[in-house]
Amino acid sequence: MAAFAIGVSDLPFGFRIDAIYNNLSHTGTVSGGTTPSDLRVQAAIANAIFAFPGTSAKAYVIAGAGIYNSKADVPGAKSESDWGFNGGFGATFGFGPFAMFMESRYHSISRSESKGGVYQFVPITLGVMF
Repeated sequence: MAAFAIGVSDLPFGFRIDAIYNNLSHTGTVSGGTTPSDLRVQAAIANAIFAFPGTSAKAYVIAGAGIYNSKADVPGAKSESDWGFNGGFGATFGFGPFAMFMESRYHSISRSESKGGVYQFVPITLGVMF
């Protein structure tokens, strides 16, 4: 994940733009046999953030929407771009000019049944902000 955050440290509200890449592993049944079929998901997401008061550690709530591109790793699969949304919570821990963060978000990608139905996943992210 790469993120660009806009906000003022004294205010509880902020804005963040995320670019994410996830590879979800799956073993399923295809044509009578078992075969691995990973799902690659990348997205550009705009999020609003509400941070609770704190000094060196701050909890926050995050929610937003964006465009998700997904492709199954099976022969003949095509990538599809669809709208989706996310929401979750996290915490930042200040270390001088840097901050560590840990968050978990629920992502839901809206797809029609003919394109594989709705995709949902919940990644846990640990990272550094500077």
